[in-house]
Amino acid sequence: VLPKHVLVVDDCRVVRKLSTVALAEKGYRISEARSMEEAFDRIDIAHVDIVLTDIFMPGMGGIEGIGIIKSTWPEVAIVAMSAGADHKLDPAQALAAARYMGADALLPKPFTASDLTYLMEAVLVEKAVAA
Repeated sequence: VLPKHVLVVDDCRVVRKLSTVALAEKGYRISEARSMEEAFDRIDIAHVDIVLTDIFMPGMGGIEGIGIIKSTWPEVAIVAMSAGADHKLDPAQALAAARYMGADALLPKPFTASDLTYLMEAVLVEKAVAA
């Protein structure tokens, strides 16, 4: 069985690094992108098991990206993460919007490596049970 493939989409290098290191340690295959545009350009999302995406990024951003992924590749799981856009928007509202667009799980920032890996496992188990 191939390890699960995770696409990490975040414009913050530190968050991408933290996430990819934590997930790689758990045996996931990782792709990363700095934006939704880059993710759609470079990565075959149809073959990714789960997308971990920030909500607030330059360009398209996570909410719109989640909508496109869910409508095009409904079997791909999505975990949305958010710290709120410079406190202009309540992170809870942002995460609620992501959930509305089809995110399978929500991860408030800041988070720990164990928060992340626990949530990813939970989402993948839920997906497997639903399949």
